[in-house]
Amino acid sequence: MSPQVASVLLPRALVDAAQSDAADPWSVGNQTLYALCRSHGGHKSVGEIVSKVWLIGRAYAATVERGRSLSAGSALANDAFYIERIAPALQESDLDDRLAALASEGTVTEENIAAILETHRALVSLLFSLTGTSKRSFASKYLHFHLPAHFFIYDSRAVAALHGLRIRGQRLIKTDRVDAEYARFAAAMLQLRQNIIADHGVTLTPRQLDRILLSVQAGNNHPDQNRVPAPNDAFVLGEFTRIRSDGAAAIFEILSIEWPNGP
Repeated sequence: MSPQVASVLLPRALVDAAQSDAADPWSVGNQTLYALCRSHGGHKSVGEIVSKVWLIGRAYAATVERGRSLSAGSALANDAFYIERIAPALQESDLDDRLAALASEGTVTEENIAAILETHRALVSLLFSLTGTSKRSFASKYLHFHLPAHFFIYDSRAVAALHGLRIRGQRLIKTDRVDAEYARFAAAMLQLRQNIIADHGVTLTPRQLDRILLSVQAGNNHPDQNRVPAPNDAFVLGEFTRIRSDGAAAIFEILSIEWPNGP
C-alpha cells in the first residue's frame, strides 16, 4: 500500500471558476485565436503563417523577433524577418504532419506525451535556428492554439504557481528529442490535472489548468496544505507527487529535478 501524505487541495470554487469562459476576461480574445488556427491550421501559405505567428506572439508578449542575434538575421526589419525567414522555415518543416498525427489522439495523456514534447522541441529548435534564442514559451502557446487539448501553456507565471502548489517536474522522458524544461513542466501539469481528478472528479483542459495557475499566482487563493490524500498518493524523493500504482508501463522516469527560477 502506498504511504499517505499531505499535498495541496485546491478549492472547489476555483476549479469551477476555471471551467467558465464567461468568468475569463481574456476568453473572447483567446477564442479569436483558436478560431484563426482552426480556419488556417496549415503551414503552406505565407499569409496564414505570418498572421498566426504575429498575432499569437503579440497577444502573449512572446514575439519571435525579440532578442534576435546578429547571426540570425537581426539586420532584417521585423516584417521582412517574418516573411523571409519564419514563413519559409515553417513551410519546409514537418509541423503539419506532426500536428495531424496528434490531432487524431484526442487529448494529452501519458501515452502520447512523448510525441507532444517532441513536436514542441522541433518547433523550439527551428525557431532557435532562426533567432539564436530559445522560444520555449512562444512555441508552447503557438502549438496550444493549434491543438488546445494537447499542449500546456508555458510561461514564468505558470512555473511559479506550480512551485507554490508543491507540484514539481520530477517526471522526465530521458531523450534529447524533448526540451527538458518544458518536459518537466508538462509532467507537472499532468500531475496537477490528475490531482484535480482525484480531489474533485473533474478533468480540466490545458486552458482551464492555466486559469487555475494564473489565479494561484495572483495570490487570490490559498490552497489547503493539509488535504486528505487520495488512495494512490505516494511520497517520492522528498516531494509531493502522485504516481500510477496499477502496474501499467510508464514513459516517465522519476527524477529529482528542481525548478529553475524561471524561463
